[in-house]
Formats: sequence, structure tokens, C-alpha cells
Amino acid sequence: MTMLSFIETYHPATTSKKILGLFAVTASMTGCATLGGGLTPTQCQQSNWQAIGYQDGLMGRSQDYIQKHIKQCAKANTVPDQQQWRQGREEGLKRYCTPLRAYQLGREGYDYNDVCPQSMTLDLLKAHDEGYLNYQREQRLNQLWYNTDPFWGSPFYGNRFGGWGGLDRMSRPYYPRSVPNNRYPKYMNTQQPK
Repeated sequence: MTMLSFIETYHPATTSKKILGLFAVTASMTGCATLGGGLTPTQCQQSNWQAIGYQDGLMGRSQDYIQKHIKQCAKANTVPDQQQWRQGREEGLKRYCTPLRAYQLGREGYDYNDVCPQSMTLDLLKAHDEGYLNYQREQRLNQLWYNTDPFWGSPFYGNRFGGWGGLDRMSRPYYPRSVPNNRYPKYMNTQQPK
């Protein structure tokens, strides 16, 4: 390998172009996933509806969510394959409807969508509530830390210079969401698998 070919191969300018190219290819391959913005007309025409259903299942979306896809794809004169979408959604729900995923959703402060089989719901709600209580504890500890931080009110830490803090020892607001005590009764009479 000559020095010139070594430089051409490993120079930051060419490396960054390769990374950008790899990113563009990856983004175009995953462009069909519905992460919230919806589908474009091109995506409606070229979509793998089973993969879209799988993503929707992973996110805990209800069966009615296909109506949103139907509306968006009607603009492109395309009809989604509802059978494939439902099959993919069922596979995605298998990963969404686990106690670990319910705990993670609560731990990150997200709501639990009641889309799982009723026989599993009680365990999933308990796991979600445990995660959400840990999330609330962490938020409360952060608030206490910001209230007692000696540098919080300094002008270099405050929002005048782009920091997170505020002047006069203000803290970020903390709004706890309580978990209702009567959340479980409608699931108590279901048979729990052993």
C-alpha cells in the first residue's frame, strides 16, 4: 500500500464521506418504519406492511391505528395490506407485552398502552407501576439535587448563558403523576397463567 492510497483510504474527509454514505443507506432502508410522523406517499407504495405492523406492535399501538395508515395512503391511491399489517403487529405485540418492556416504559416515564391480552395485563400493569415509581423517585432526586446545588444560581450555570439552570435558585419543575389505587380491579378476576 502506497502512502497516497493510505491517505486516501484513512483521511478524515474520505472517512466521513463513507460514514455519511453508510448513514444514508441505513436511513433509506429503515425509512418505512412509522415512528410517529406517518408515511409518505412513496412509502405507502413501496412498504412492507408486515414490517410496519411489527413496528406498530412494538410501540403498543391499537388495532385502530391501521386507519391512520389507510388515510395517509389514500392520498397516494394505495391501499395497505391489512392482513400483513395485523400479522406484523401481532409479532410486535409479543415483544411489547412482556413485564420487562412494561417496566422499561414506566422507568422512562411513558404510559402503558392497554393492548395486551387481558390474562397478562395485571402483571404488566404491576411491572409498569414499579418502573414508573422508580422514574418518579429519580425525578424527585434530580429536583432535590438542583435545589441544593451551590452553582445552580450562578450566572455561568444559569439560562443567561445557555445553561440549564435559572437565576434566583429556581429549579426545573417536577410534576408527579400519581398511580391510581383502583387501577387493577377489572383485571383481578382474570385467570393468571402459571
